[in-house]
Amino acid sequence: MSNGTKERIRCQATYRLESRNKVDLRLSCSSDSYKFELQSDTIATGQAISGNWIETTRRVSGQLVGRISGNRMNLRAESQTFNALLDMTTRGNRQAISIRSPGSEMSEVSISLTRRSR
Repeated sequence: MSNGTKERIRCQATYRLESRNKVDLRLSCSSDSYKFELQSDTIATGQAISGNWIETTRRVSGQLVGRISGNRMNLRAESQTFNALLDMTTRGNRQAISIRSPGSEMSEVSISLTRRSR
């Protein structure tokens, strides 16, 4: 948190492949004092990624831009009131997500996701 405190956060993500290069993401996270619901629609063209996002609990939305390199994505989320850098790495059934937004209430988030067996 921006005040220096740390909290454990729990998240659930759902990815839906719309086409070979289009992915919809729904990410729901909460801690003891914080909750956010993120939705994004992204399109990959070669190594470039672009799309839109919305954080529904605060009604903030904007654009995503970034690059793909191997199993890693580096993205920038921008709006008029919020900016963040996202780094996502996928290995097997695990994904690590780092979100950094200096100056915001939640200045840094580290998320580790594991895909459930079906």
